[in-house]
Amino acid sequence: SKDELSWSSALSSSEKHLLCIARGLIANPDVLCIHKPTLHVNAATAEVIVDLLREFVDHRGILQKGEIQKRRPRTCILTSTRALSMDAA
Repeated sequence: SKDELSWSSALSSSEKHLLCIARGLIANPDVLCIHKPTLHVNAATAEVIVDLLREFVDHRGILQKGEIQKRRPRTCILTSTRALSMDAA
């Protein structure tokens, strides 16, 4: 209807970007490929994103029942223009 907003007008570009990252993590893939995940955010948020991606790999995916050792390994491939992202790799 006319009163409803589309996602493109309701969310900022940073919010859309964060939503895409969240959707990728929720899917809990074995391999997660992300192009410049920190591009549209400030330095503090970029650090949180990089830490979250590192945790995703270290804990073999999102938090689930069961032992971490029994989960399949996870890989995160990302591109970045920030040194912060490269330090975490």
